[in-house]
Amino acid sequence: MDQLAYVFSHDMVNSTTIRLLLLGVIEQATRHSVGCEGFLGWWPREDENIPSGISEGYSRLLNLLLQKPRHDVASLATFVLHRLRFYEVASRYESAVLSILGGLSTDSKVTADTSNMLISAKSQLKKLLKLINARGPIEDPSPVSCASRSLVLVQTEGLLSYKATSSFIASSNCCFLNSDIDWHLLSLLKERGFLPLSAALLSSSILRSDVGDAMDIYLDIASSIGAIILSLLFCRSGLIFLLHHSELSATLLRALRGVVDISKEECVPLRYASILMSKGFACGPQEVATIVEMHLRVANAIDRLLTSNPHSEEFLWVLWELCGLSRSDCGRQALLVLGFFPEAVSVLIEALHSAKELEPVTKNSGASPLNLAILHSAAEIFEVLVTDSTAFSLGSWIGHARELHKALHSSSPGSNKKDAPTRLLEWIDAGVVYHKNGVIGLLRYAAVLASGGDAHLTSTSILVSDMMDVENGTGEPSSGSDFNVMENLVKIITEKSFDGVTLRDCSIAQLTTALRILAFISENSTVAAALYDEGALMVIYAILVNCRFMLERSSNSYDYLVDDVTECNSSSDLLLERNREQSLVDLLVPSLVLLITILQKLQQGNEQHKNTKLMNALLRLHREVSPKLAACAADLSSSYPNSALGFGGVCHLVVSALAFWPIYGWTPGLFHSLLASVQTTSILALGPKETCSLLCLLNDLFPEEGVWHWRNGMPLLSALKTIAIGSLLGPQKERQVDWYLEPGHLEKLLSQLRPHLDKIAQIIHHYAISALIVIQDMLRVLIIRIACLKPENASVLLRPILSWIRIRVFDSSYPSEMDVYKVHRFLDFLACLLEHPCAKALLLKEGVPEILREALEKCLDACDADGKLILDDVNSAKCGFTLTGWCLPVFKSISLLCSSRTPLQYSGRHDLYKFEDLSSEDCLLIAPYILKFCQVLPVGKELVFCLTAFKELVSCNGGQKALVSTVCNTRSTLEELDSGGRHERNGNLSLLNEFEWRKNPPLFCCWTKLLESIDSKDGLSTYAIEAVSALSLGSLRFCVDGKSLNLDAVVALKYLFGLADDDKSGTEGFSEENINYIQKLATVLNSNINDEYDFSANPDIQTTLSQLNYVNEQIAKIDPCQLSPWPSDDMGLVLSADIFHGISYALLSL
Repeated sequence: MDQLAYVFSHDMVNSTTIRLLLLGVIEQATRHSVGCEGFLGWWPREDENIPSGISEGYSRLLNLLLQKPRHDVASLATFVLHRLRFYEVASRYESAVLSILGGLSTDSKVTADTSNMLISAKSQLKKLLKLINARGPIEDPSPVSCASRSLVLVQTEGLLSYKATSSFIASSNCCFLNSDIDWHLLSLLKERGFLPLSAALLSSSILRSDVGDAMDIYLDIASSIGAIILSLLFCRSGLIFLLHHSELSATLLRALRGVVDISKEECVPLRYASILMSKGFACGPQEVATIVEMHLRVANAIDRLLTSNPHSEEFLWVLWELCGLSRSDCGRQALLVLGFFPEAVSVLIEALHSAKELEPVTKNSGASPLNLAILHSAAEIFEVLVTDSTAFSLGSWIGHARELHKALHSSSPGSNKKDAPTRLLEWIDAGVVYHKNGVIGLLRYAAVLASGGDAHLTSTSILVSDMMDVENGTGEPSSGSDFNVMENLVKIITEKSFDGVTLRDCSIAQLTTALRILAFISENSTVAAALYDEGALMVIYAILVNCRFMLERSSNSYDYLVDDVTECNSSSDLLLERNREQSLVDLLVPSLVLLITILQKLQQGNEQHKNTKLMNALLRLHREVSPKLAACAADLSSSYPNSALGFGGVCHLVVSALAFWPIYGWTPGLFHSLLASVQTTSILALGPKETCSLLCLLNDLFPEEGVWHWRNGMPLLSALKTIAIGSLLGPQKERQVDWYLEPGHLEKLLSQLRPHLDKIAQIIHHYAISALIVIQDMLRVLIIRIACLKPENASVLLRPILSWIRIRVFDSSYPSEMDVYKVHRFLDFLACLLEHPCAKALLLKEGVPEILREALEKCLDACDADGKLILDDVNSAKCGFTLTGWCLPVFKSISLLCSSRTPLQYSGRHDLYKFEDLSSEDCLLIAPYILKFCQVLPVGKELVFCLTAFKELVSCNGGQKALVSTVCNTRSTLEELDSGGRHERNGNLSLLNEFEWRKNPPLFCCWTKLLESIDSKDGLSTYAIEAVSALSLGSLRFCVDGKSLNLDAVVALKYLFGLADDDKSGTEGFSEENINYIQKLATVLNSNINDEYDFSANPDIQTTLSQLNYVNEQIAKIDPCQLSPWPSDDMGLVLSADIFHGISYALLSL
């Protein structure tokens, strides 16, 4: 192997033939581990450790590739390099896992070395997943090769015949990873012990029971192993690999499943799980195990199907098993592996002939029960394959369309029942037309169905292909009347009265297959151009209008809930209606994909396109679909939200099609058409559908904001729309659908939108007080997405809201009930907006801290010294909104503004973070209000929010300094008053009434309230526990600066708890009493938790306590006497140690 590598390194081979011969020898050798290790320079290896240094053989092959050799040489060299890299990563993973298992067996715990090895194993798994997914043929990038791949070879049947274009289905991007993995890669993976080592790692009880960073790494490793196993299910070789090593696979599945098992009906399907994991969402190891188990059961059944007698009971039992698996979403997708086995497809086609073969026909039944059962079961299984939306599934049966038609038509002639054979006939009808009349004939067939007319059909037949000679096709139109089809369609859709027609269920199925075929083959530019010339846009327009018409007339389940007059249909009617909606979605997806493809080809010709009707049809369709998406998003109880994914995919595709108008300057203007009717005085004219559609459309026009960066409340639709297109069409098509999100296109979108920002701002201002969570989510997502691209544009969107709030909170008069409600809703909207880190800089720049301070001032005006509501506010309280209720969103906003969480760094947007920190001046204005509310608020939700704001405020550097400054200023005032001096109270210092502060120190007053609440007959409450946690942790954070104590903060904290360190305050003997109160709370809390109360019936308290476990562990490690500097000779600081221990003990009690 060294000699082969040496030959390449010294330019000794100039002949392409010899290079190919040598590369072939290396390829043959690297099929085995010994050949890989020899070429990498590892042979011989004494143990599992990987030798250090650079592989000369690998480097020489890489240098050969960098010389840009001929494509066949480069392709083979790339193939070998990929295999070598794969072997290296698999070997490093093996080494890391062996080291981990050895360390765990020796130490029985996760040590630092073991943790490092876990990180290494996690890294190798991620590399391994990328290498497995980087499979498939290596295409020649030269212009000549690219042109030849798009060339349609002329066939005797015609340029656009089935034979000339059917190969484009297999090359379509509407698919998942279906290319086979090299068998030798899988063999190398087995040699390196991937399956047993992964099972051993996942089964480790020590790793399963660990906490902290080790547990996080372990979960990442489990997720990566699951993703690798799932990737093997997307191809025949990977599935057979798992099947051939059944014992190892079963061991790994048991390790993934653990002690928890899930219902197969609740398990998500393969594609959905794969997209979830690729987007960073969670898919549990138990679900991965169930998915793999389901696929292996299908593969085993296929194996038995191939070895059984086609007309035996054994054969029927296998068919029934497959039919049973198809009852769940996961099982239906598992059944699609039939496409990996053409021999199994052929066996099923033979089974469709069973109703008329072998066994005698009786006079009454017409066929034997056994053969009829085989026929219906095989048809039901085939229906799963035929109705799938991907190009791979279509390609697996389209070549058999004529044979299928013949088998089904002869087995159940003239059947009008909606049984499986009849449904299957409807689905394959378009495939037969495609075989007979090619692309153009298929388009005209779709035009007939889209027009809603059955003029060419007999009363006894529902299939267009029934009137065709399916055996003898020429690829040309069968009669001159076919040329009039498009003209008739034009006449129909150009009539002013055309508003859509109701399509029959069979027409929807036939159209769906036809549009899928056209969408997949239209990725070829020649086919796309021909479809455009033949009027494909008119057919698509008719389909869009018809689908919108039918969706508009479908029942709205919301009406049944709120309207007593409306009569609710039966459950079966509602179920049929939902199925019909799903069938319309299945038709819309390929129709919109075809539309986008044709528009892209049209744009590449630099043609200006003017089509007002098409754009309006898209907008009206979006207006019908987006509210249904919003309704689905409000109830995502299902583990696999199929309907929501469908509606989300349609909305996304509609936006992708509409984006051509603003980006390429087509007329009419998109934003003008959307907002022309919206005036400042007529926003109420926007109905629920129009509002939902407008916001959903604007959101989809801009890049996803980073769903993982929402702090607590991820918007309902964000995650759903992130995975919709990928789940329906595959990741490759998803990238094509998102063509408009490229940087250059986004600049054009923003420039087109800029003149309309004021109108959108008024809409946001009007709907920000909406109680509908979905609308609120759409508003904040829109603002954040625009802020990520252009902060000044987002500022324009927020100014009407901020201006309105500013006027009300700065008004000295008492607000009306309506204003109280609206301010509360607006403040809550701003707090929800701050859940995303990008909003922090935006709101700080707009002066929100000043608004928050004034809002707190208003809240204080509504409270007396005991924290009770004043009488004027009672009426508002009856409505559920009080002026004091403003403090909830205000404190939440303060917490988020002070949060030290690092925001996502958007590339090229450094100006977003010029104002990312709350300034010391702002903290100085806010801190006194927080201390005052600690005194006046009773134990409850408001106090929890206040103390959480205190905790976050003192955790940031500016907040800590501001609170120290506030306390020091107040202390100086007290000293001046005690010495007989005069002091003018000003600004916020008046909030801390000096004499009241001396009598009721803020934090001590709050502490005693919590003590009274916990020690009362009512017992513990979730709010009391959360409040104690926030106050204790906030006090500790205030004192500790890094790894040392902040002495100024310690002194300030003592004053806030009423613990004086000198005689000037006149509180001799008071400090010891306060310390006793502090320690008493900890004692009472610990006693209640351990002895008196059973929290099993209160999940809220259980959740709160579990969330504090990590805090307790950290506090347990702190000894205040070991923190430096801690001047032990200063007796005044002994009180500081006492309070520190008391607060720590309170936390530890939790």
